[in-house]
Amino acid sequence: STFDRELLQWVMGVVSLLWLDVVLGTTGLLAQTVTTWIITGLAAAVGIITARNWSPKGSISRLNAWIISASVIPLSVLLLAACSTPGWLWSTEFGGYDALSYHLQLPREWTYLGRINETPHNAYGYLPNGVEAAFMHLGILQGSVWHSAVACQLLSASWAVMAAVATARVANRLLPESSDALQRQLVCGLGGVMLLATPWVIVVGSLAYNETAVLLC
Repeated sequence: STFDRELLQWVMGVVSLLWLDVVLGTTGLLAQTVTTWIITGLAAAVGIITARNWSPKGSISRLNAWIISASVIPLSVLLLAACSTPGWLWSTEFGGYDALSYHLQLPREWTYLGRINETPHNAYGYLPNGVEAAFMHLGILQGSVWHSAVACQLLSASWAVMAAVATARVANRLLPESSDALQRQLVCGLGGVMLLATPWVIVVGSLAYNETAVLLC
């Protein structure tokens, strides 16, 4: 169905770009600014072409006003936190320790090396690190991984929002066909809003982490 095809496009688009960043980063091509801008332009063009016939329909467009209003609060908290300085919020994450010592540190070192390479001194250096390759991509576009830290956090936040929308749409598919419109609005809307309002999602979604990419998949 169109519904399933759209969700598949979202996930495959994200995964394909992460995979592409890993491949280009490993070969050293990602560290070349011209190549990075070309890849970014091509990805944007594909996204525009794919979405040219998109319209806000389906379960999301049928949500009533109070459900949409309910999403404003968690969405605002998520985006405001994502725009803050890394490590400033969330004592539960030890001031963003993992982001500063791993998720942003590896891309920073790769940028200096000119490619994705082994990092024996970092315990996470031998993981697939697809999300971290995307952070390296943003860092190269802005000239520094540290300068792009907020952009990395917003990328993580965007995956959280996509996961919330996907949750609402999956809920719509799981409901029996006999469900009336009001029931669908309530179940789908609350499904997406509750995911977005989950404290864990707000915390990891506003940091340069990789959890929300996994959550979307």
